[in-house]
Amino acid sequence: MRTRIVFREGGGRYVGGGAYSHSGGVGDRTHHLNLHRPGTVRALLDEAVRRGLLPQEGRDGQEGELDGWILFDAVSRAAAAPS
Repeated sequence: MRTRIVFREGGGRYVGGGAYSHSGGVGDRTHHLNLHRPGTVRALLDEAVRRGLLPQEGRDGQEGELDGWILFDAVSRAAAAPS
């Protein structure tokens, strides 16, 4: 089973490659994530698992999509928080 975390532009949200960001950037008016950073991708995956949004088992060859924006707030807030 393969699941893609997908970000689509619209509604005050931008997806990289345009005038606002590099190719791996996604964001809204207040936060930004760099999807080229392995830690960012890991944080998205961990948040999806924490919420039970990824299947535990599946047949080979199956694919699905998960809207990355539902994970964005939690991950971007955690990334912006001081260590």
